Amino acid sequence: MTAQSVEIRNGRGDGLRGAAMFALAVGATCSATLTVYSGRHNRSFVLVAIFLAWVLAPYAGMFLARTVAERSAAGIAAAMHAGMIALAVFATGIYALVALNPPVHEAAAPFLVVPAAMWLAIGSMLVGARVARKR
Repeated sequence: MTAQSVEIRNGRGDGLRGAAMFALAVGATCSATLTVYSGRHNRSFVLVAIFLAWVLAPYAGMFLARTVAERSAAGIAAAMHAGMIALAVFATGIYALVALNPPVHEAAAPFLVVPAAMWLAIGSMLVGARVARKR
């Protein structure tokens, strides 16, 4: 265990971890709200529920990925927490742009593409953490 990782575990790195968890909670809540708001005119409750599950799944994945961050060196953990914050902010921003602007034909596309892109980013963060841990 390095000195930096000891500092993280002793509380000095709690700020970024706390900010990441807060960003995930707020991002998931806002994303869920915006997804339901965007699908408010859809008659199929099941379709809206499927979209909601798809939009929230990356947030659950990032929440679970925090265990990898907590077992990593301080620099890797900080990078993963910063990535979680960035993903939550950018995804929520994209959903807000779609939901709060006049409806368009392709309104569902961001709600399909953004979670897929988030999964790719989460996967790359986890692979990067694993590769860095082996060094």
